[in-house]
Amino acid sequence: MTHQSRLSHLISRFSWLGCLAVVGWLAGISVARADQHPIRVVHEINKRAFRSAPTVGSTNAVSNPIAYFGGELIQTPVVYVIWYGNWNSTDGSDTPAGQQIVRDFLNGIGGSPYFNINKTYSTNGYNITGKVTFGGEYYDSGSSGTTLKDTSFLTIVNHALTVGTATNKALPYNPVGIYFVLTSAANINYTGFCSQFCGWHSSDYVNAGQARYSFVGNAKKCLSSCAAQSVASPNANPGVDGMVSVIAHELEETVTDPEMGWWDAVGYENADKCAWTFGKTQTLPTGAYYNVTLGSRNYLIQRNLIRAANGSNYCVMQ
Repeated sequence: MTHQSRLSHLISRFSWLGCLAVVGWLAGISVARADQHPIRVVHEINKRAFRSAPTVGSTNAVSNPIAYFGGELIQTPVVYVIWYGNWNSTDGSDTPAGQQIVRDFLNGIGGSPYFNINKTYSTNGYNITGKVTFGGEYYDSGSSGTTLKDTSFLTIVNHALTVGTATNKALPYNPVGIYFVLTSAANINYTGFCSQFCGWHSSDYVNAGQARYSFVGNAKKCLSSCAAQSVASPNANPGVDGMVSVIAHELEETVTDPEMGWWDAVGYENADKCAWTFGKTQTLPTGAYYNVTLGSRNYLIQRNLIRAANGSNYCVMQ
Protein backbone atom coordinates (compact mmCIF):
# COMPACT_ATOMS: atom_id res chain seq x y z
CA MET A 1 0.00 0.00 0.00
CA THR A 2 0.98 3.54 -0.19
CA HIS A 3 -0.49 5.60 2.45
CA GLN A 4 -0.40 8.73 4.36
CA SER A 5 -2.82 11.05 6.04
CA ARG A 6 -4.69 12.49 3.08
CA LEU A 7 -5.70 15.60 5.02
CA SER A 8 -2.02 16.42 4.98
CA HIS A 9 -1.50 15.17 1.44
CA LEU A 10 -1.21 18.67 0.00
CA ILE A 11 1.57 19.40 2.45
CA SER A 12 3.66 16.31 2.07
CA ARG A 13 3.70 13.24 -0.12
CA PHE A 14 4.98 9.90 1.06
CA SER A 15 3.34 6.70 -0.07
CA TRP A 16 3.60 4.24 2.74
CA LEU A 17 2.31 0.91 3.58
CA GLY A 18 3.06 -1.15 0.63
CA CYS A 19 1.23 -4.38 0.98
CA LEU A 20 -0.27 -4.78 4.39
CA ALA A 21 -0.97 -8.19 5.52
CA VAL A 22 -4.25 -6.94 6.80
CA VAL A 23 -7.17 -5.85 4.75
CA GLY A 24 -8.09 -2.47 5.95
CA TRP A 25 -7.60 -1.89 9.66
CA LEU A 26 -6.09 1.47 10.44
CA ALA A 27 -3.92 1.28 13.52
CA GLY A 28 -2.69 4.84 13.76
CA ILE A 29 -1.28 7.89 12.04
CA SER A 30 1.94 9.70 12.80
CA VAL A 31 2.90 12.84 10.96
CA ALA A 32 6.64 13.17 10.59
CA ARG A 33 7.09 16.71 9.28
CA ALA A 34 5.02 19.31 7.49
CA ASP A 35 7.34 19.63 4.51
CA GLN A 36 8.51 17.20 1.83
CA HIS A 37 9.22 14.37 4.23
CA PRO A 38 7.31 11.27 5.22
CA ILE A 39 3.79 11.32 6.57
CA ARG A 40 3.21 7.79 7.73
CA VAL A 41 0.01 5.88 8.22
CA VAL A 42 0.81 2.73 10.13
CA HIS A 43 -1.48 -0.25 9.62
CA GLU A 44 -1.63 -3.24 11.82
CA ILE A 45 -0.32 -6.41 10.23
CA ASN A 46 -1.84 -9.85 10.70
CA LYS A 47 0.18 -13.04 10.77
CA ARG A 48 -1.24 -14.93 7.88
CA ALA A 49 0.11 -18.14 6.40
CA PHE A 50 -2.45 -19.75 4.10
CA ARG A 51 -2.92 -23.40 4.90
CA SER A 52 -5.89 -23.64 2.54
CA ALA A 53 -6.88 -21.72 -0.56
CA PRO A 54 -5.96 -18.01 -0.48
CA THR A 55 -8.74 -15.56 0.29
CA VAL A 56 -10.94 -15.08 -2.76
CA GLY A 57 -12.49 -11.76 -1.73
CA SER A 58 -15.86 -10.20 -2.47
CA THR A 59 -17.01 -9.42 -6.01
CA ASN A 60 -19.39 -6.70 -4.80
CA ALA A 61 -18.80 -3.02 -5.41
CA VAL A 62 -16.54 -1.67 -2.67
CA SER A 63 -17.75 1.03 -0.34
CA ASN A 64 -16.01 4.38 -0.26
CA PRO A 65 -14.85 4.54 -3.94
CA ILE A 66 -11.56 6.21 -4.77
CA ALA A 67 -11.49 9.64 -6.40
CA TYR A 68 -9.02 11.64 -8.48
CA PHE A 69 -7.15 14.55 -6.91
CA GLY A 70 -5.75 16.28 -9.98
CA GLY A 71 -2.13 15.20 -10.19
CA GLU A 72 -0.23 13.55 -13.01
CA LEU A 73 -0.39 9.82 -13.63
CA ILE A 74 2.38 7.63 -15.06
CA GLN A 75 1.17 6.65 -18.49
CA THR A 76 3.83 4.05 -19.40
CA PRO A 77 6.19 3.30 -16.50
CA VAL A 78 9.78 2.17 -16.90
CA VAL A 79 10.72 -0.07 -13.98
CA TYR A 80 14.25 -0.28 -12.61
CA VAL A 81 15.39 -2.73 -9.95
CA ILE A 82 18.03 -2.06 -7.32
CA TRP A 83 19.11 -5.36 -5.76
CA TYR A 84 20.14 -4.36 -2.26
CA GLY A 85 22.07 -6.66 0.05
CA ASN A 86 23.36 -10.13 -0.71
CA TRP A 87 21.57 -11.60 -3.72
CA ASN A 88 24.16 -14.34 -4.19
CA SER A 89 23.20 -16.17 -1.05
CA THR A 90 22.95 -19.92 -0.61
CA ASP A 91 19.69 -19.59 1.36
CA GLY A 92 17.57 -20.71 -1.59
CA SER A 93 15.79 -17.37 -1.92
CA ASP A 94 18.29 -14.48 -2.24
CA THR A 95 19.73 -16.06 -5.36
CA PRO A 96 20.18 -15.37 -9.08
CA ALA A 97 17.31 -17.80 -9.67
CA GLY A 98 15.15 -15.74 -7.33
CA GLN A 99 16.11 -12.59 -9.21
CA GLN A 100 15.06 -14.18 -12.47
CA ILE A 101 11.54 -14.71 -11.12
CA VAL A 102 11.27 -10.95 -10.61
CA ARG A 103 12.77 -10.13 -14.02
CA ASP A 104 10.36 -12.47 -15.76
CA PHE A 105 7.43 -10.91 -13.94
CA LEU A 106 8.44 -7.36 -14.85
CA ASN A 107 9.00 -8.37 -18.46
CA GLY A 108 5.58 -10.05 -18.61
CA ILE A 109 3.26 -7.77 -16.65
CA GLY A 110 2.96 -4.99 -19.24
CA GLY A 111 -0.09 -5.27 -21.47
CA SER A 112 -1.51 -8.16 -19.48
CA PRO A 113 -5.25 -8.19 -18.71
CA TYR A 114 -4.33 -7.81 -15.05
CA PHE A 115 -2.24 -4.67 -15.48
CA ASN A 116 -4.72 -3.22 -17.96
CA ILE A 117 -7.07 -2.75 -15.02
CA ASN A 118 -5.09 0.43 -14.38
CA LYS A 119 -6.18 1.86 -17.74
CA THR A 120 -9.58 2.54 -16.19
CA TYR A 121 -7.95 5.35 -14.17
CA SER A 122 -6.92 7.35 -17.24
CA THR A 123 -8.14 10.92 -16.83
CA ASN A 124 -7.27 14.59 -17.24
CA GLY A 125 -5.24 13.89 -20.39
CA TYR A 126 -3.20 11.14 -18.74
CA ASN A 127 -3.72 7.96 -20.74
CA ILE A 128 -2.49 4.97 -18.77
CA THR A 129 -1.45 2.57 -21.52
CA GLY A 130 -1.18 -0.63 -19.48
CA LYS A 131 2.33 -1.11 -20.82
CA VAL A 132 5.38 -1.59 -18.59
CA THR A 133 9.02 -1.52 -19.65
CA PHE A 134 11.77 -3.19 -17.61
CA GLY A 135 14.53 -0.61 -17.85
CA GLY A 136 17.44 -2.29 -16.11
CA GLU A 137 18.96 -3.25 -12.79
CA TYR A 138 21.71 -2.28 -10.39
CA TYR A 139 23.51 -4.23 -7.68
CA ASP A 140 24.15 -2.57 -4.33
CA SER A 141 25.63 -4.88 -1.73
CA GLY A 142 25.16 -2.34 1.04
CA SER A 143 26.06 1.30 0.31
CA SER A 144 23.80 2.46 3.16
CA GLY A 145 24.68 -0.34 5.53
CA THR A 146 22.67 -3.30 6.73
CA THR A 147 20.41 -1.47 9.19
CA LEU A 148 18.09 0.74 7.19
CA LYS A 149 15.63 3.49 8.04
CA ASP A 150 13.03 5.35 6.01
CA THR A 151 15.43 7.90 4.61
CA SER A 152 17.93 5.22 3.55
CA PHE A 153 15.96 4.33 0.46
CA LEU A 154 16.13 7.69 -1.26
CA THR A 155 19.89 7.61 -0.61
CA ILE A 156 20.09 4.13 -2.13
CA VAL A 157 18.20 5.28 -5.22
CA ASN A 158 20.44 8.33 -5.62
CA HIS A 159 23.50 6.10 -5.26
CA ALA A 160 22.24 3.80 -8.01
CA LEU A 161 21.74 6.83 -10.27
CA THR A 162 25.17 8.30 -9.73
CA VAL A 163 27.71 5.57 -8.87
CA GLY A 164 28.56 2.92 -11.41
CA THR A 165 31.31 0.69 -12.75
CA ALA A 166 32.00 -0.97 -16.07
CA THR A 167 30.16 -4.10 -14.93
CA ASN A 168 27.53 -2.42 -12.75
CA LYS A 169 26.49 0.70 -14.59
CA ALA A 170 24.58 3.46 -12.84
CA LEU A 171 20.90 3.53 -13.68
CA PRO A 172 19.64 6.35 -15.89
CA TYR A 173 17.45 9.04 -14.44
CA ASN A 174 13.98 8.71 -15.94
CA PRO A 175 11.06 11.00 -15.04
CA VAL A 176 8.63 8.14 -15.75
CA GLY A 177 10.86 5.61 -14.01
CA ILE A 178 9.87 3.66 -10.92
CA TYR A 179 12.90 2.53 -8.93
CA PHE A 180 12.29 -0.60 -6.85
CA VAL A 181 14.71 -1.22 -3.99
CA LEU A 182 14.44 -4.95 -3.36
CA THR A 183 16.22 -6.01 -0.20
CA SER A 184 17.58 -9.48 0.48
CA ALA A 185 16.32 -11.45 3.46
CA ALA A 186 19.78 -12.11 4.84
CA ASN A 187 21.63 -9.44 6.82
CA ILE A 188 19.27 -6.54 6.06
CA ASN A 189 17.30 -5.06 8.93
CA TYR A 190 14.62 -2.41 8.56
CA THR A 191 12.31 -1.55 11.44
CA GLY A 192 8.68 -1.94 10.41
CA PHE A 193 9.22 -4.48 7.67
CA CYS A 194 7.25 -7.62 8.56
CA SER A 195 5.62 -6.05 11.59
CA GLN A 196 3.97 -2.99 10.03
CA PHE A 197 4.31 -3.30 6.26
CA CYS A 198 5.60 -5.49 3.45
CA GLY A 199 6.40 -2.67 1.03
CA TRP A 200 5.62 0.93 0.12
CA HIS A 201 6.14 3.53 -2.58
CA SER A 202 7.06 7.19 -2.45
CA SER A 203 8.23 10.22 -4.40
CA ASP A 204 11.04 12.62 -3.56
CA TYR A 205 13.97 14.42 -5.14
CA VAL A 206 17.35 12.95 -6.03
CA ASN A 207 20.21 14.90 -7.59
CA ALA A 208 18.77 14.51 -11.09
CA GLY A 209 15.18 15.45 -10.28
CA GLN A 210 12.00 13.96 -8.91
CA ALA A 211 12.07 10.19 -8.53
CA ARG A 212 9.33 7.67 -7.84
CA TYR A 213 10.61 4.71 -5.88
CA SER A 214 9.47 1.74 -3.86
CA PHE A 215 10.73 -0.60 -1.17
CA VAL A 216 9.88 -4.31 -1.16
CA GLY A 217 11.65 -6.75 1.11
CA ASN A 218 12.21 -10.45 0.53
CA ALA A 219 9.27 -12.10 2.26
CA LYS A 220 11.50 -15.03 3.26
CA LYS A 221 12.25 -12.93 6.33
CA CYS A 222 8.63 -13.29 7.47
CA LEU A 223 6.65 -15.71 5.33
CA SER A 224 3.75 -15.75 7.78
CA SER A 225 3.35 -11.99 7.40
CA CYS A 226 4.34 -10.99 3.87
CA ALA A 227 3.85 -14.09 1.72
CA ALA A 228 0.57 -15.68 0.72
CA GLN A 229 2.09 -19.17 0.80
CA SER A 230 4.74 -20.20 3.27
CA VAL A 231 5.65 -23.66 1.96
CA ALA A 232 4.81 -24.31 -1.67
CA SER A 233 4.70 -21.37 -4.09
CA PRO A 234 4.28 -21.10 -7.87
CA ASN A 235 8.00 -20.75 -8.58
CA ALA A 236 9.29 -22.80 -5.65
CA ASN A 237 10.56 -19.70 -3.87
CA PRO A 238 7.97 -18.49 -1.32
CA GLY A 239 10.00 -15.42 -0.35
CA VAL A 240 10.44 -14.06 -3.87
CA ASP A 241 6.98 -15.19 -4.97
CA GLY A 242 5.70 -13.15 -2.03
CA MET A 243 7.76 -10.18 -3.20
CA VAL A 244 6.20 -10.37 -6.66
CA SER A 245 2.72 -9.88 -5.22
CA VAL A 246 3.90 -6.81 -3.32
CA ILE A 247 5.74 -5.46 -6.39
CA ALA A 248 2.53 -5.76 -8.43
CA HIS A 249 0.65 -3.91 -5.70
CA GLU A 250 3.15 -1.05 -5.48
CA LEU A 251 3.60 -0.78 -9.23
CA GLU A 252 -0.08 -0.22 -9.95
CA GLU A 253 -0.43 2.24 -7.09
CA THR A 254 2.56 4.26 -8.25
CA VAL A 255 1.12 4.44 -11.77
CA THR A 256 -2.29 5.67 -10.57
CA ASP A 257 -1.09 7.77 -7.63
CA PRO A 258 2.53 8.90 -8.03
CA GLU A 259 1.81 12.03 -5.98
CA MET A 260 -1.71 13.44 -6.23
CA GLY A 261 -3.68 10.82 -8.14
CA TRP A 262 -6.38 8.38 -7.07
CA TRP A 263 -7.28 7.43 -3.47
CA ASP A 264 -10.28 7.26 -1.18
CA ALA A 265 -11.44 9.28 1.80
CA VAL A 266 -9.14 7.47 4.24
CA GLY A 267 -6.12 7.32 1.94
CA TYR A 268 -6.47 3.88 0.38
CA GLU A 269 -5.29 3.56 -3.20
CA ASN A 270 -6.59 1.13 -5.81
CA ALA A 271 -4.61 -1.97 -4.80
CA ASP A 272 -5.10 -1.21 -1.10
CA LYS A 273 -8.82 -1.76 -1.49
CA CYS A 274 -8.18 -5.34 -2.61
CA ALA A 275 -5.12 -6.18 -0.53
CA TRP A 276 -4.49 -9.86 0.19
CA THR A 277 -7.46 -11.09 -1.82
CA PHE A 278 -6.78 -13.20 -4.90
CA GLY A 279 -10.00 -14.13 -6.66
CA LYS A 280 -10.24 -17.52 -8.34
CA THR A 281 -7.07 -19.58 -8.05
CA GLN A 282 -5.71 -22.79 -9.54
CA THR A 283 -3.50 -25.38 -7.90
CA LEU A 284 -0.22 -26.77 -9.20
CA PRO A 285 0.86 -30.39 -8.56
CA THR A 286 3.15 -29.07 -5.81
CA GLY A 287 0.14 -27.72 -3.95
CA ALA A 288 1.01 -24.12 -4.75
CA TYR A 289 -1.78 -21.75 -5.71
CA TYR A 290 -1.65 -19.29 -8.59
CA ASN A 291 -4.05 -16.91 -10.31
CA VAL A 292 -2.17 -15.53 -13.32
CA THR A 293 0.23 -16.85 -15.94
CA LEU A 294 2.68 -14.47 -17.60
CA GLY A 295 4.99 -15.97 -20.16
CA SER A 296 6.15 -19.35 -18.90
CA ARG A 297 5.61 -18.61 -15.20
CA ASN A 298 2.67 -18.74 -12.83
CA TYR A 299 2.18 -16.19 -10.06
CA LEU A 300 -0.16 -15.54 -7.16
CA ILE A 301 -0.73 -11.77 -7.03
CA GLN A 302 -3.25 -9.63 -5.24
CA ARG A 303 -6.33 -8.34 -7.02
CA ASN A 304 -6.66 -4.73 -8.13
CA LEU A 305 -9.57 -2.30 -8.10
CA ILE A 306 -11.26 -1.62 -11.42
CA ARG A 307 -13.06 1.66 -12.05
CA ALA A 308 -16.32 0.83 -13.79
CA ALA A 309 -18.00 3.15 -16.28
CA ASN A 310 -20.75 3.94 -13.78
CA GLY A 311 -18.20 5.05 -11.19
CA SER A 312 -18.42 1.92 -9.06
CA ASN A 313 -15.26 0.14 -7.96
CA TYR A 314 -14.79 -3.64 -7.89
CA CYS A 315 -11.87 -5.85 -6.90
CA VAL A 316 -11.02 -8.06 -9.85
CA MET A 317 -8.37 -10.43 -11.13
CA GLN A 318 -8.27 -10.47 -14.94
